Amino acid sequence: MLRVDEVELLTYPRQSPWGRSSSINDVRLSYPGAGVRVELELQSGDTISIDGSECSVASERIG
Repeated sequence: MLRVDEVELLTYPRQSPWGRSSSINDVRLSYPGAGVRVELELQSGDTISIDGSECSVASERIG
């Protein structure tokens, strides 16, 4: 599970159809200014970008 606190900007352009896939090709982190930017590249090629104060990742077992 990905958590971004105090989200200031969420961008999800959906320039290509997302379909039924649940694949994420790449995850990138950068630290502009005092916050964090998380970019998720989807299988469609679109990139979801989230800017916030901090980011954490937790592992959850499903099933």
